[in-house]
Amino acid sequence: MIDRTQEDVMQCWPKEWDTPLVSIRCLAYNQEQYIVQTLEGFLMQETEYPFEIVIHDDASTDKTTDIIREYEQRFPKIIKPIYETENRYSKHDGSLSRMMRDACHGKYIAFCEGDDYWIDPSKLQTQVKWMEEHPEYTMCCSNANVVSSREIDWTRYPEDCDIPLADMVLCGGAWVVTCTTLYRRNIVEEYSRLDFCLQCHVGDYCCQILSALLGKVRYFNTRMAAYRYLAVGSWSSKNTGFDYNKKLKGWRSEIDMLKGFDAYSEYKYHDLFEKKMSFDVYVNSVIAGDGFRPAKDVKAILSNFEDVKGFSLLQKIKIFLITHHLSFLFQIKRGLAGKNKEQPK
Repeated sequence: MIDRTQEDVMQCWPKEWDTPLVSIRCLAYNQEQYIVQTLEGFLMQETEYPFEIVIHDDASTDKTTDIIREYEQRFPKIIKPIYETENRYSKHDGSLSRMMRDACHGKYIAFCEGDDYWIDPSKLQTQVKWMEEHPEYTMCCSNANVVSSREIDWTRYPEDCDIPLADMVLCGGAWVVTCTTLYRRNIVEEYSRLDFCLQCHVGDYCCQILSALLGKVRYFNTRMAAYRYLAVGSWSSKNTGFDYNKKLKGWRSEIDMLKGFDAYSEYKYHDLFEKKMSFDVYVNSVIAGDGFRPAKDVKAILSNFEDVKGFSLLQKIKIFLITHHLSFLFQIKRGLAGKNKEQPK
């Protein structure tokens, strides 16, 4: 347990302040084995300005709530918890996003889930300094460590740089690690007004695209946080497996979100959004793990995406070739791989 006191955390803050400059937005549910490390990553931040920790406990059934209450008692001026008696996330009605928007008072909002954590005590100071000096930026993020049973390198760029809109859209929500992000407040407010964002199953991806549409996004190559891949109760652990019936609604919401942003940007980037939609239809309908779905499953999934009919001829040809020939190509690739394994070293 961290040995810093509330006074230690606040020692470089202005002696008098009313509103925190940064709100740390944290969602937690049944994460008793991780939440201490998450909270201590927040509390080790060394800043010259006040910040608040707005943590939402979504009616946890383990000891997560008790742990949050203990930290609330020790850091009452910093930790601002919200305790639920029934799970709000499962309602999928946008109320959780709106609640968190209203509960966060900062000019900037930093995201971190209850199973991830920060490892750099200067994360907030570095990111906010950049945002204060560069008002044209709507978001910043960083490199991160990945905590997993297998080795994963999450480095996206070799050095500090701006992230182009094309990368943000085409590479998907996993391109940016959520626990490294910091947004201007107007991005979170705009997000909560867009129904196609609120209905999407990947809210962080929406915020990332919105940020790139409305301004610039900065990437710091410093590893400022750690992301738990396939942690118990995490988003990544809930989205494994190959049963498409359980995922169709989420996939559909993502296509609707991309269509929404296409209209929102007045079709200025139509080719970009169409390319991403066609790619997602291909991935979701054809690929299952390291192989390909049976033809009957491909047809069943595609029947849920009538949007394919509205794609350009080029995108239709790509999807046709992919859905009709990749299974055959995969069998050839697997056969060649098998032969290579048989060769003596």
